[in-house]
Amino acid sequence: MAEGNSAIVADLGANLVCMLLILMTVAAARPHAKDAFEAPIPLQRAMPLSGPAQNDLLYLRLRPDPSVLAVELTDAGAFATGPKGLFPLTTLPAPPPDRLVAFVFSAKAHTDLRRLTDAAGVPVDEITVPEALRHPEPTPGQSAFSPAFLHLPVGADAASIRPLLRDLLMQGGSDAAESEATSTGGWLGAVWLFLRQAGNLMLLLLAAGVLRSLRRRLPS
Repeated sequence: MAEGNSAIVADLGANLVCMLLILMTVAAARPHAKDAFEAPIPLQRAMPLSGPAQNDLLYLRLRPDPSVLAVELTDAGAFATGPKGLFPLTTLPAPPPDRLVAFVFSAKAHTDLRRLTDAAGVPVDEITVPEALRHPEPTPGQSAFSPAFLHLPVGADAASIRPLLRDLLMQGGSDAAESEATSTGGWLGAVWLFLRQAGNLMLLLLAAGVLRSLRRRLPS
């Protein structure tokens, strides 16, 4: 029970920190009256990928395309996929690929990767890998994807893995929720898990509202 109470206190602290970061972001990004019209602030809008688009990118990790370089971004660095497995990516191959797909497990090496691709003019698609598809204890130099994902049977096209991928994502999310509820201690853990998920949803809605309001206030 002590561990469950510690987890609850830690989650409360995490939510408070998220709220503080949102408020600090709004305060920092608010334009000052004296320089509001001096220069427009460039905005980069990241459009979320749809389910089929995510599926197509994940398919490229299971069945590589010779014209596409698949890269895993982890805490240990950027690793490209090859016939003999993963290898550290310090420079792009020559000639450079037509396209690069980055599977983001960590943002640590993101800047270095984009510096390489921007210099070579290589277009990049990125996807943040869901927790259900991640290896619980990744080893540097080995894939950070879970064995369950890497062993999905691959067909001739991306549609072949859609039902299998959907089941894997649903199973992973269910197992994670059940494990967390158990670790926090019986019915109290289940109640806290529900309240925490509701609180996280409220934070996301608040953040979306703040960012939308901020976008309207910024000069175009």
